[in-house]
Amino acid sequence: MKTSGYQNKKNSIVAFSQQSSGVINVVEMKKAKLQYAHTSEADGQEELIRRFAAARAISRREDSVMGIDSKGIAFYRLEIPPVNDAQIPSLVAMQIEMMLPLPPDQMQVAFLADDIKNSARLVTVAVARKQSLKKHADFARDCQTSNVMLNCQGLVKAFNNLYDCPRDTFVIANIRTADTQLLLTEKGRLLHAITLDIGSEDLSESDDFTSSQNELFVHDLASAIDHFAEKTDYKPQIVVLSSDALLADAMVTLCNDADLTASQAVYNGGHIKAGNVFADDEQLQYLEAIGLAMFAIEGDTSKIDLFQGLSEPKTKKKEKNPLTSLIVSLAIFTALLMAALYISTQLNIRYLASYENKDVDQLIKMQKVRKYVAAQRPDLLDLLTEISKDAPKGMMIDSFSFKKGQPVTISGNAAKGEEVLKFQEFLGGKKDISNVNIVISPADKKTKKTPYRITFHYKHWTKKSSKK
Repeated sequence: MKTSGYQNKKNSIVAFSQQSSGVINVVEMKKAKLQYAHTSEADGQEELIRRFAAARAISRREDSVMGIDSKGIAFYRLEIPPVNDAQIPSLVAMQIEMMLPLPPDQMQVAFLADDIKNSARLVTVAVARKQSLKKHADFARDCQTSNVMLNCQGLVKAFNNLYDCPRDTFVIANIRTADTQLLLTEKGRLLHAITLDIGSEDLSESDDFTSSQNELFVHDLASAIDHFAEKTDYKPQIVVLSSDALLADAMVTLCNDADLTASQAVYNGGHIKAGNVFADDEQLQYLEAIGLAMFAIEGDTSKIDLFQGLSEPKTKKKEKNPLTSLIVSLAIFTALLMAALYISTQLNIRYLASYENKDVDQLIKMQKVRKYVAAQRPDLLDLLTEISKDAPKGMMIDSFSFKKGQPVTISGNAAKGEEVLKFQEFLGGKKDISNVNIVISPADKKTKKTPYRITFHYKHWTKKSSKK
């Protein structure tokens, strides 16, 4: 197992791991020793802020880091030419722009690049709505935390220090109550993440593969592993992490029966001195918070910072001469505008120079087309959220087709035909969805699954415009 030594960047740190359920897990670490651990639940944001302040008062520490759940964050692994670090942002921007469900100005993009290998560089990219991230960033500011991170990065960090790791690169299958995080990790660093909408409340502790939810879980897990393997030299091994040992053992058996190499997570404590801070069966509960504290104490920069620049610290307003304020504002605006133009120009020059064999005019035209397409792009993230939120369980979507002026088409398989009818009724009740039509085929004799095809209109995007 690889462990990273503490560099004493900070003597002590308080880490808050905020769960989507409203639960807060708090730890205080001093170098490699846990000083304090506590879990609490809160109703509403004001209560959360009060509890954060109370936890800080108990620990008497100012330095703190907050972790946010990564559900709703999209991750990508991109391959780019073997360029230097200064050229990476422009290359990532050009590749990721066409994948965004919303115009670029509404999305927050952060990345972390690998070293050059085999004449290429792989880049981990995280994408999310700026609006939703800003709420978290503002909340962290109100709680007076000095840093905001994703919980999953803390979990990967702590796991690689406190658990047996099968090899440098593997997948952590973190089975939670309502979902399962699949975290591709390499030497303690998060490379990719996928969240499956199946958790411990859906799975059976039996290793009976015929259980519909167990079968769906292994099917989705295998698809995710295949996706991860596209950027690795082999199919990564799975390490199953769950607070329910019987469930974890059953899932390991199912995975191995499905030709997926899997094993159960083994906790060894690493070099962390927990003392009597928490019981042995509580270590998983605080794993994310411990990892967040490790990041802060070590000064580790190998993280994806999605929250940079989203929230400014609150300052007391002072009365100023209106004319002076106007002049200062104009001066700042002009300076920023000139700086932005200069940086943009330099990036474009560098990028175009590195690709001198390409038709420069064609690249410029392509960029203009991309910007136009982004501006005209419908809110697909909202649509996907609409069709996935509270949808009947057992629905497997194999394909999703969207073209402007044509109905949205969804096809896949369901455990039962009744589930498809419920899904049709569910879609028909959505505000922006209309004209829901469905075609159900006979159940497959081998898989016992019911194929289906659903079409519907979404807002005005899928309806043909009338030309006079």
